[in-house]
Amino acid sequence: MPQIENRMTDLIRAAEARWRRSTAERNRVHSEMAKAADGGAPDWRDLDQRARYARRLERLGDLSAAEAVMDDRVHDFNPLERILGASQLAGIEFFERGIIAARAVARIEIRNTGGRLSGYGSGVMVSPRLLMTNNHVLGSETEASGSVAQFEYLTTAGGITLEPRPFRLSPRTFFVTSKKLDFTLVAVEEVNAAGEQIAARGWCPLIPGSGKAVLGERVNIIQHPGGERMQIAVRDNTVVAVVDDFLQYEADTKPGSSGSPVFNEQWEMAALHHAGVPERDPRGRVLMRDGRPWTGRREDIDRINWIANEGVRISRIVRHVESESLDARRRALFQEAFTPPRPLNIWDLFRGMGSESTSTGSTPGGQSPIEAVDEDGNASWLFRLSFGPAGNTAAPRPTITAPSSGAPAAGQPARGTDTAAAEDPEPGTGDGADTGADLGAADDRAGELAQRIFERFQHDGPYYDQAEDSAARDDYWQGFDLSRPADELAPALQAMLEETHTGRHSYARARHEFLYPAIDLHEGGEMRNIYSGTELDPREAIARELAEVLPRAEALGMETAGLDVDALLDSDDLWERVEAETLGEESASAFNCEHVVCQSWFDKRQPMKADIHHLFACEPGCNSFRNNIPYWIFGPEDEAVRDFCGRREGNKFEPEHGHGPAARATMYFLMRYPGEVGDRRSEFTKSRVGVLLKWHEADPPCRYEQHRNWLTEKAQGNRNPFIDFPDIATAALLNLGFGRR
Repeated sequence: MPQIENRMTDLIRAAEARWRRSTAERNRVHSEMAKAADGGAPDWRDLDQRARYARRLERLGDLSAAEAVMDDRVHDFNPLERILGASQLAGIEFFERGIIAARAVARIEIRNTGGRLSGYGSGVMVSPRLLMTNNHVLGSETEASGSVAQFEYLTTAGGITLEPRPFRLSPRTFFVTSKKLDFTLVAVEEVNAAGEQIAARGWCPLIPGSGKAVLGERVNIIQHPGGERMQIAVRDNTVVAVVDDFLQYEADTKPGSSGSPVFNEQWEMAALHHAGVPERDPRGRVLMRDGRPWTGRREDIDRINWIANEGVRISRIVRHVESESLDARRRALFQEAFTPPRPLNIWDLFRGMGSESTSTGSTPGGQSPIEAVDEDGNASWLFRLSFGPAGNTAAPRPTITAPSSGAPAAGQPARGTDTAAAEDPEPGTGDGADTGADLGAADDRAGELAQRIFERFQHDGPYYDQAEDSAARDDYWQGFDLSRPADELAPALQAMLEETHTGRHSYARARHEFLYPAIDLHEGGEMRNIYSGTELDPREAIARELAEVLPRAEALGMETAGLDVDALLDSDDLWERVEAETLGEESASAFNCEHVVCQSWFDKRQPMKADIHHLFACEPGCNSFRNNIPYWIFGPEDEAVRDFCGRREGNKFEPEHGHGPAARATMYFLMRYPGEVGDRRSEFTKSRVGVLLKWHEADPPCRYEQHRNWLTEKAQGNRNPFIDFPDIATAALLNLGFGRR
């Protein structure tokens, strides 16, 4: 019997056993979902587990519903209706996300070491370098070494058959497989023979947490069944059972192909399709769709007449790989699978066609669109959408570092513009690393304003003058009794911090006059992402933000040409209108500003919004990844979504860096603005005060924070008591700063 038949026979028998075990669960799902088809409401309590509903709702961003579903006292809503209802009227972004996901899906040509074709499978990129498929597709490094991943093996809506883009596999770089879970992770060559970068295709990141698809929910599969051109089954597969490491789902159309990604409605990968339950004849033989017994050949696996589908749960695949003994290089490659690619806007492919092509009505590829007019006189056009590489749009996030030439020595002032201009190397040369974006590429006026802002507001003294700061601290706290009981100390601190908070600035001025040019600098003169540690020249951060804001303001009809630095930073209307217009958009800047106490918790009100004590440089990706999720400490075995800025799952976020500063900034906020935090369940609450105390103790104040505290007093008048006197931090004191529910 051929080896592939032995392997598949074991998989099939195991799947059939699980299918028998799930009979009662599947019948219950069918019964409840039939109620929905008849206009009724399924009883969610008879379907999935509460914890899985909660995790699914958390992933949908409905944190209040996630908490309610775990509360036995709440009976006035149906979580399944919210989950299914979220997809009944999908926005156009549903299809956009599907196209982006499809860019990462490949047909795998399985070839032996002699180059002979032995079958096909499907696979999906899950990181900038790693492709995932089934073990029964690629079961060994030898099988993988001769095989090829072909992307864009498809036919467009215009009937155009695209030439596939082949990439060879590189199992010597990375190869992990499991027969039990029927998955293989294998590296792909970085650049193919045509010079195309695999990372530019994007990838579908792995999400370690469970609950990405609940019972009764529909899933989508992108596949190459039988080696055919790319196909998709949209909302035709209903999850009917969760058995151990596997999801089971039923469909009315062609079953999924080996190695296909199984997505939920948000195009998050929930499972890896691998097999299922086949039809058998009276003699017990596995049948193909044409009624003949299965040949046992690999190329006929996807011709088997599967009567039920089964996929391996992504959370279980992640758990298995993390238990493997990987060296540092391979573990780093795997860790990239938890970082989402940079956002790709497919509509950009239709833009920038130029006046000539636009006036003639041609598409980016030089082809005229196909115009059609229906019987009601409505016109439509069919454009060819380029499915190929999109430059570096989806490439891995680069590490941005400040130029090292001209950096000040320890204890010296941050670089001024005059000296930096002479000392900085040309972009991409010398000791200074490529910053990822040339300052001169920004709008000239934005760059000029940024230079003037930095020159005007940079700190002229030493990075940190300990003697001066000690004197300032003693003067500030003179006569203040820090030894009193917590119930007396908390209101006294609140009164002190509010009374001395005399410098109340606009949010724009707080960032550009104080935070970026001076307060948030590290000793080398650079800013760093509070959550990831990524570095950037502060002048570049200011220039990039201005390069975005000024054109947007002008598009709104606002005059910016004659604004000097003061008028620009004091124009609250300009900044607020631009912010309102771009709400929900991710900034293209390398850095923006993070409120460690999320703005939504205090409704973006002043003076909290511009209070420098809790403002830190950040990257838009980290800002979005954290969102408004409160801090948490994950254990080593906890399931969580991993990113270069930290870990996140549901209503929990733990940064990669900055634990101590984030904790002390939050503690300051609790004393300065008591009652503003923790009055809603989705915020940081009393139950998590131990998180702040543990971070505070493990990561005590350093010169960076002392420098921040010293200069922040100069900027706005008050100080952070937990930097000045770390020992006063207790749970009894901090609890008095939380709101009451």
